[in-house]
Amino acid sequence: MTMYVTHDQTEAITLADRVMMDGGYIQQIGTPDEIYSDRESIFVAGFIGSPPMNLIKGQVSAGSFSALGIKVDGIEIEGSRNAIIGIRPEDRNVDARTGNLQGEVYCVEPTGDTTFLTVKTDDALIEAKVGRVRPKQDLFL
Repeated sequence: MTMYVTHDQTEAITLADRVMMDGGYIQQIGTPDEIYSDRESIFVAGFIGSPPMNLIKGQVSAGSFSALGIKVDGIEIEGSRNAIIGIRPEDRNVDARTGNLQGEVYCVEPTGDTTFLTVKTDDALIEAKVGRVRPKQDLFL
């Protein structure tokens, strides 16, 4: 067994059979897919992925997550409480007519086949990774 230490997440995910995430103490140990898909802490969720996962503070109540400009239904948590929802930039679909996030395009970064959109809601900047687009001023993600 060989242990290789790197701070480059892409290098760690592509080279490793198992990854250990350390944020001052062991946060999670798992396969690259487990680390990416089944995060065990906010530290891991915000560290793995490029661009990183959007971590949005809000409230869960009656099966819905809400924050200023954002509403996500189908949350399987009973009762009401403060929460943080994680949304990967590549998991967003951009449609100017429908969606659960409403905001204004804050930044457009075309990189060829992919465009990174930063959308400003009332309370947050949300990153979306999409195909080539020419966004309108207002989007629903």
